[in-house]
Amino acid sequence: MNWYDPDELNQDMIGSNLQGMIILTDYLHPQEQQSADRAWEITSNIENRDEIRMALAGYDLTMFLGGYLESADSRAALKMNLERAVPLRGLSKFFAFSPSEPRLNASIHLLRYAKNRLTLVGEFVGDSLYSYILEIP
Repeated sequence: MNWYDPDELNQDMIGSNLQGMIILTDYLHPQEQQSADRAWEITSNIENRDEIRMALAGYDLTMFLGGYLESADSRAALKMNLERAVPLRGLSKFFAFSPSEPRLNASIHLLRYAKNRLTLVGEFVGDSLYSYILEIP
């Protein structure tokens, strides 16, 4: 996560050379997504970027696993639940498991750096690309 430091990215000597760059990442900083209010609420008293990332990852993992743990009364049931896991968008992570590798999170975010900010432009989920760029006919 060292690459995500807006203060450094936006410096004239750095940012001007990164215009249009696409970044592939499994982490989505809260300001790049719609659930930013909840993420800021959780991390409002944390200043360290690594601690923010860990807090959001912990929250996302807890929310993801919580539903499967509640409905499983044994390890076998939990394993079966996880093998049938449906995609879940957390505050900083997206969990979508590969059909061919059920224990592999097969999602990744595509961010574009432009005009001193990172914008979510798409996601790979498995072998499919979902684009968030509006196309003009």
